[in-house]
Formats: sequence, structure tokens, C-alpha cells
Amino acid sequence: MMAQDLNPSDNGNTPYSRYGYGSLADNAFTASRGMGGIGIGLRNNSQINVLNPASYTSIDSLTFLFDFGMNGQMSVFKEPGVSKTDWSGGIDYLAFQVPLGRQFAATVGLLPYSYVGYSYGNESDLIAGSDTLSVTRKYVGTGGLNKAMVGFAYSPIKSLSVGVNAGYIWGVTSTGWSMAYSNTSITTSSNTNTLNVKGFDLTFGVQYTLEINKKQKATIGLTYAPKMDIWTELSDVKTLTQSDTIVATHTLNLPQIFGIGVSYVYDNKLTVGADFKRELWSDVKAYNEDYQVQNGALFDRTKIAVGAEYSPDGFYGDKYYKRMKYRLGFNYNNSYINVRNSKNDEYGISIGVGLPILRQKSALNVALEYATIKPGNRDFLSENYLKLNIGLTFNEMWFLKNRLK
Repeated sequence: MMAQDLNPSDNGNTPYSRYGYGSLADNAFTASRGMGGIGIGLRNNSQINVLNPASYTSIDSLTFLFDFGMNGQMSVFKEPGVSKTDWSGGIDYLAFQVPLGRQFAATVGLLPYSYVGYSYGNESDLIAGSDTLSVTRKYVGTGGLNKAMVGFAYSPIKSLSVGVNAGYIWGVTSTGWSMAYSNTSITTSSNTNTLNVKGFDLTFGVQYTLEINKKQKATIGLTYAPKMDIWTELSDVKTLTQSDTIVATHTLNLPQIFGIGVSYVYDNKLTVGADFKRELWSDVKAYNEDYQVQNGALFDRTKIAVGAEYSPDGFYGDKYYKRMKYRLGFNYNNSYINVRNSKNDEYGISIGVGLPILRQKSALNVALEYATIKPGNRDFLSENYLKLNIGLTFNEMWFLKNRLK
């Protein structure tokens, strides 16, 4: 799996991915995205939930789960006097989960960690003595980081579960600019920074479920990711009259992350939940916008999400539409990137449906997200996007032996 690449730059397109490690991916799977991206307090035996590894023990002891997702996104960028629409999309994630006895479960997955993708530019006139030159500037970024992960969970007692995700992060990003002149005798100048990243991350999780009565239960979940080192190699290529290349290696950091989530389930038909997550990016060593290593180059990130899911008759309904799952969610987060001391805020709303496949527990999940990104500086670029997520979950009882009577 680590030999594969999800081509994360295909899954998003924004000039803000120029900063930090790019735009951070949301590792919520499609069903969760229809609920605003919640997952820290969710326990669902028919869906894989990598947001809290403690959730893996909710799987049925005879079940095998496989989840595959893809998306398509329309983005609208606006700044004073200018507007542009762009499209992106591709494979989003894949994962499978198996029980390891009655108290253990494991999950393996390939996920995006971040993406870099943009292309924009402008033309202007430059007065050089008695001549006027036309100058074309172009800014391009590609690439992104992927994560291969394996997770384990253990339930020592019925109401308690603990788990851990271990991930390997790798990938290459490239950002740069070029200047070309109408007078072809003037050499085109350019600068390209290529960043090769490798490292590991860990996420620990715990969930405790309170059985209120036969129809009601509530779960609280906690997650923690420690500060981890990440290794980078930066290649800086500048071209003016000649090409110069500087290669430097640095040990940077991934942040501490704290998360808490709760969920409430009524009669296995209604689920409501909320998540809160805090990422301490200001405490890590990272590249600033000039690719200089700096402490405090990034902002701390906060994410809040709330969501709900409702199925009129659950899995056993006679009518198909009553077995469907209807989802709704809302989320807010502030970006970790620092653009000249300006911080971006993002607000999103989502709706989704879970479509059962015949009488099986497998399902086709669809989620539609709308979000708006508001920069702290009103002169900067604002962004609105509409994203369609499609996920296919295979939920099969592969370990059940048939008996012939």
C-alpha cells in the first residue's frame, strides 16, 4: 500500500495550499462527512471510523469491512474584481477492518494527509527606460502527502475500548514561480522549491459507552496525538542567468493534537454527536512562507463539528426508503497556515444519505459538502467550494460457516 499514491493534489485546488504542508485533508470517511465530519465519539459496527481507533472494537466478530471513497469538488475563488471557478477530484481513501477475536480488532488504510494544488498568475507592464515590457508571472504548486496507517483496538470490558493508530507519512510537494518578458532576449527567471517529506505519527484513542436503557446509549471519546518529528529534504532551484540548486535537510515537527467527542444513540435509529479538536501547530518547528525553518510559523487549529443520522426503521425496515440513513452536519475550523499574519476561517454544512445494497449491510454512502473560507485580511482570496463524496462500504460476514441440514 505504501507504494501507491492517492495523487492528493487532484483532490483539492487552492492557492492557500502553498503554505505549511499544504491544505490538510479531512480523514473522516463519507458517512461521517455527511454528519459534519464527527467521529471521535462514534461507535458503529457497519462503518470504519479512523478518527478514533478505539471505535474498531464495535465491529461484529464475524464481519469484514472494506471502505473505498472518492470525491469531486467545484471551487469558486474571489478577490476584489476577480472570480474564477475550478474543478478537482479523485480517489480519496481506502481501508479495511477485521475482528481479531471478541475483544480485538484491526484496521489498515491508505489516506491523504495534505494536498498542494494551484496555478494562477498575472500580467503587468514594466517601464525600462524608454521601453515598456510586458511581464507574465505564473505561480504553480503540485503534490501532497499520503499516509499509510495500521490501527489496533482492545476492549477489556464491554463498555470500554482503547486503541492506537500508527501512520507512515510520505510525499513530495513542489511550489514555484516564473517571470517571462515580452522581450525574448531577457532570460526567464524562476524559482522552484521541492519538498520531500517522510515521518511517522501516532494517535491514541479511548471510548466509554454508557447503556442508559435498552433503547438509549451514550458514548464519550478522547483522542491524543503526541508531537512527532518529521524529516524533510528541500531542493531550492533558482534560475536567472544560470541555474543554482541548494539542497538542505531539516528535522521538523508534527503537532500535539487533543480531541473529545460525544454521541447519543436512540433505538439504533437516531444518532447525534459532536466533536472538538485542538491542534498545536504554533508549538512546532516548520517552514515559514519563505521556506526558512522557524518556531511559531503556523497557527494553532481548532475544529468543531456537530452532526446527526436518522434511519426510520433501521436495517430491518420493509420499505427501502425507511432503511436508508439520512445525515446532516455542520463544522467550523480555522486554518493552521499563516499568510502574512492573516488567519483563515472555514465554515461548512453537509448532507448525506446511506443507501443499503439489497438486504445486505453493505451500503453506498453519498455526502454533499458546502464550505466557505474567509480570510482574516479582506483583500486576500476568499473561497467557496461544493464537494461531492461517494463511498462504498462492503460489510460481509466472511467468517460465518454455512451448515447443510
